[in-house]
Amino acid sequence: MIPGETISRCNNKGGSVPYTKEQLKEISKQFDLNGDNFLSEAEVKKIFEYLKAYFPGFRTWQAMRKADTDGDGQIDQNELKNLIDYLFSLNYKVKA
Repeated sequence: MIPGETISRCNNKGGSVPYTKEQLKEISKQFDLNGDNFLSEAEVKKIFEYLKAYFPGFRTWQAMRKADTDGDGQIDQNELKNLIDYLFSLNYKVKA
């Protein structure tokens, strides 16, 4: 769990209100665990685990393929929108 977390979560099969792109962006930023302004593959996987994704390893692989446009193995600030768009497309929901 993220320290100071205020957003409830559940998998994309339950809940009633989809996360907004802004909420997903804030969640993603909180998983930059080393503070380098990049998201590593391991950090992206932690996002999917937090969102209770089915098959977080597969989702991470897909996210890296879609978001990491320069192929350096991490998501930088310019690629973050691609990651957020992918997360949003999966329709994860906030517990109401």
